[in-house]
Amino acid sequence: ELQAQLASDGHKLVGNDIILEIESLASGESDVLVVQVLPIDASEKVVVRATASDSVAESEGAIESLDILIIGPTAQDTPAATNEPPLVLKVFELHDPIQAGKENTYFVIVKNTGNTAISNIQVIGKLSKGMRFSNAEHPLITQPTDVGVDTETGQITFPVIPLLNAGESSPSFKVSIINDAVGDSQLIISATAEGGLTAKPVSETTTAR
Repeated sequence: ELQAQLASDGHKLVGNDIILEIESLASGESDVLVVQVLPIDASEKVVVRATASDSVAESEGAIESLDILIIGPTAQDTPAATNEPPLVLKVFELHDPIQAGKENTYFVIVKNTGNTAISNIQVIGKLSKGMRFSNAEHPLITQPTDVGVDTETGQITFPVIPLLNAGESSPSFKVSIINDAVGDSQLIISATAEGGLTAKPVSETTTAR
């Protein structure tokens, strides 16, 4: 069984299928479906399949499906212990490039890769010039004031995650940001936790045209 934990805007869930319908794509244009899954069984696999109009589907070199296998790690493949912090951050953007002045969606994921629980996790976002915060969604966010936004510095302060057990991921923060300036803009995500634990910062760069 594969349990879907996250799917991007415009999706629908039908049984075990997560479906993204795209009306049209211009030449050179792309769209993204961001999905985080939890593999329960190492013998499972994720199948990504695309269908299009007959003229596209019949074209030479068209790719209709892609299988992503999930395998259990062997002793040889198990990574050796490193000094990497157990608090891991990931950030994904929904669209790139985008039109200047349009809203874009970013997904921020926080995971505890260690062997013990991590508590009081504070996640911070930093917007570069040309980016403007619109809103954020998360189970911990019940009203706009739950997210602190400093328009002068571009800092976004998300609600504190009380606890992540070993191997646990928090539900993603879904962050809507408007890219006002033409060119590259960057969202930087950092986090700290109880006991002086600091995550390695991550970033996502978006090009507005």
